[in-house]
Amino acid sequence: MLHPAHILVTDSGLGGLSICALLEQGLRAAGPPRGVRLTYLNAWPFEDRGYNDLPDENERARVFDCALARMAQMQPDRILIACNTLSILYPRTVFSRNPAAPVHGIVDAGVDAFAARLAGEPASSIALIGTKTTIESGEHRARLVERGVDPRRIGAATCHGLAGAIERDVNGPRTAELIGECAARAVAAAPDGGTLVLGLCCTHYGYVASRLREAAATLTTRRVDLVEEVPLVVL
Repeated sequence: MLHPAHILVTDSGLGGLSICALLEQGLRAAGPPRGVRLTYLNAWPFEDRGYNDLPDENERARVFDCALARMAQMQPDRILIACNTLSILYPRTVFSRNPAAPVHGIVDAGVDAFAARLAGEPASSIALIGTKTTIESGEHRARLVERGVDPRRIGAATCHGLAGAIERDVNGPRTAELIGECAARAVAAAPDGGTLVLGLCCTHYGYVASRLREAAATLTTRRVDLVEEVPLVVL
């Protein structure tokens, strides 16, 4: 008897649940059951702080290694990292040198979506927004340039603390405050151009996407649009 393929989806919190839900919907829409088992693992490291609150990348990678070891014990056939922060950290982990199962990150999926949006409107520019680890790595910017996007069209701003605030209370005053701060940094960092595209480089931000766009739109006369990461497709 064949066992169902086991796909494990993980994120540093609940942001990746949206990716897991879209994957589940896609499997249902594909037709008859394909014998797939989905597991979601919340890899938020500590009750009072997330990965971006840890002192440096070495410590963040070490903590993520602990989570990956736990995932391996669940014997998945594939691991989907539905998180930009963890996707950036993954190559720095010991686990990545000899993974127990194929591992897929989300960075390229987001970059593909951003590049397609910019190609569709050559006068536009993009402000990438994400966690400290994600934005400071420069990965999204570098990969956009590799795809032929003029670096003069790309800006970036960190939104440290926003993902954690969304986790604690998506409609709370702290979340509202950080949305305003993030929008202001994005508008300030955005290169000149036509439409200002907000590139959401964190799955948590999808829960407040319209609020981020509206906050940015109050700070500029430019049209503001946004692009989120697309679901991971690895089946």
